[in-house]
Amino acid sequence: MNMEKPKNLRDDLWQRFKKLEKRTDDLVERNKIKQENYRKRQAKKENELAAQKSEEKNEEKKKEDPSSSLTEANDSTKVQEWQDVKQYLNINSHLERPAALSSAPKSGLEIKIHEAISTGDIDTAVSLSDQLSTREFGAKIAASFDARDYLKRKKEEDMTAKAKKKKKLHWGFEHKQRWEMKGNM
Repeated sequence: MNMEKPKNLRDDLWQRFKKLEKRTDDLVERNKIKQENYRKRQAKKENELAAQKSEEKNEEKKKEDPSSSLTEANDSTKVQEWQDVKQYLNINSHLERPAALSSAPKSGLEIKIHEAISTGDIDTAVSLSDQLSTREFGAKIAASFDARDYLKRKKEEDMTAKAKKKKKLHWGFEHKQRWEMKGNM
């Protein structure tokens, strides 16, 4: 919406109007972004509440049927561990080169897949492809476990370093504060 300057308006007023118009557009855009973020947070809270309610229902079922509680507890720990690790799955993906740019040598499994395709044995190629994808997914899982462990270790180191830092005594004045207090008298 780029309007031309009216002929009967001074240049400085027109520039001021344009500046105010731009500022209001920026504020409106920021407000839209804030609203979107708020909606996302609200949706996340609702999902967490729904998950808590489902967990409560599962706990009630466990109380009713104690024989199945052992298997469900084991399943819930597995699910919890998977949820914990899932967030680290592609944590270092930005460091890897795209497949089109990398000219890494092919593994033996990839060579076997190409040979099976060239001979026309599609079933073998599919099973080998499944093996290759399973292997790659296993590598991603191992990397995500390593990333999780590294972040936990790093957080603990930061906490210990923070605890070791010298704490300031709040009842004393620093030199600058003392000087400012003296100047205010």
